[in-house]
Amino acid sequence: MYYSDPVCKFRRAMLKAISIVGTKSDLSRRIGASPSSVTHWTQGNKRMKYEYAIEIEKATGGEVKASDLFLSKQDFDRSRRERREA
Repeated sequence: MYYSDPVCKFRRAMLKAISIVGTKSDLSRRIGASPSSVTHWTQGNKRMKYEYAIEIEKATGGEVKASDLFLSKQDFDRSRRERREA
């Protein structure tokens, strides 16, 4: 995997968010997600909803941006659009 690979950037952003708040459990409590969801996101097994990306940005004081938690700008925009339509 190349350092600039989008998956690598996503995982780095997730690990940074976890380190800022403490643990995966701490992050899950702060954003209102289950600990298993945080694990799935960190492993790249599950797509994150826009709402959680926004909550992670808030929980990290903006150090991790919501847009960093999506593999591409198109994925971020699609998730944001789905949220507005719901």
